[in-house]
Amino acid sequence: MRVLGTLKGFATESTNWRDWRWPERYAFPGETLRSLAPHGLYALCACEQALADARLAAGELSDGQTGLFCASAGSPFLLHHYLGQMYEARGERGNPLGVVSSIAGTLNFNLAAYFHIRGAVCGFVSACASSSHALGYALDEIRLGRHRRMVVVGAEETHAESILPFAAMRALSVNPDPATASRPFDRRRDGFVGTGGAVALIIEEAELAVGRGAPVYAELAGWVRRAMGITWQFLTPRALG
Repeated sequence: MRVLGTLKGFATESTNWRDWRWPERYAFPGETLRSLAPHGLYALCACEQALADARLAAGELSDGQTGLFCASAGSPFLLHHYLGQMYEARGERGNPLGVVSSIAGTLNFNLAAYFHIRGAVCGFVSACASSSHALGYALDEIRLGRHRRMVVVGAEETHAESILPFAAMRALSVNPDPATASRPFDRRRDGFVGTGGAVALIIEEAELAVGRGAPVYAELAGWVRRAMGITWQFLTPRALG
């Protein structure tokens, strides 16, 4: 591995949340941060951005008609740290929030608790298809009439524990040029460039977005689950109303 993606404005190298740094425009209480992994912090910030862009107040997510689907592998970084503590102490002590902040479901229950989401909450762990699965099943929730709005979140970390194992698979690019190392649709690509971060999407019934004047970027037309992947159908943005 020669090139790594970075997150500007964030410093999450420490296993202690008190040492983390993030953009000043975001303010989160310590009781929330202490049960988060670094990618959980990224996800919180992404959700705040998505809500602001969708012209939604955080309190509107607790209406019982909004669900949350998340996609993540969890935090190998914190899992490695807490397991090391456990072995060193011979199992006699450990961080009580170690499980909550490190396993694959950490985004689900942390974000659901923070935003007081009362609808369906589910996590997806299906490797590179995780976020696509979360988005597809969220669309199904709306079409089946179970929810009117879904928040879909995907997040991963930029720590060695999350990225370096792919080097053993020879899946990481060895191209030293940051301008050309990441080229997923080029037949000459030699692997992917590891990084972390988060994305949050708000998908909902069209009349909800139109009714509050929210920007509409696209309409989901459908998706197809296949044995070896996922096929999506998107419609170009159009005026709704």
